[in-house]
Amino acid sequence: PGVKALKKHIEIIDKMTPKMRKDPMSIPMSTKIQLAKDTEATTKDVDALLNMYTQIRITSVWLKYKVHKNEDLPKSQSELMEMQSFDKRLRYIAGELSNSKSLPYKGKKYTMFLEKK
Repeated sequence: PGVKALKKHIEIIDKMTPKMRKDPMSIPMSTKIQLAKDTEATTKDVDALLNMYTQIRITSVWLKYKVHKNEDLPKSQSELMEMQSFDKRLRYIAGELSNSKSLPYKGKKYTMFLEKK
């Protein structure tokens, strides 16, 4: 099932436009339905892929922020999960990346350093 699911994810990503790949959370339901039809997947498969991407992106920015601030990085998966459970900045990073009105947001405080490179 793991390889089959990965192949399905690749197929869905291949059908996405560059704009969709850049901001997958802004994909409307009608487009998700079309992606599902084009790839013989379900809308649940498409949503699962987009949610997984979002979580990975948030974690990636959080880790880059920790490096930027010279903070210790987790040394294992369990340490990563523990550090994330106590770090409130993750919610702010999620809010910044998604431009969400329901998540806390303080401008681009936690993602601005990414643009300086």
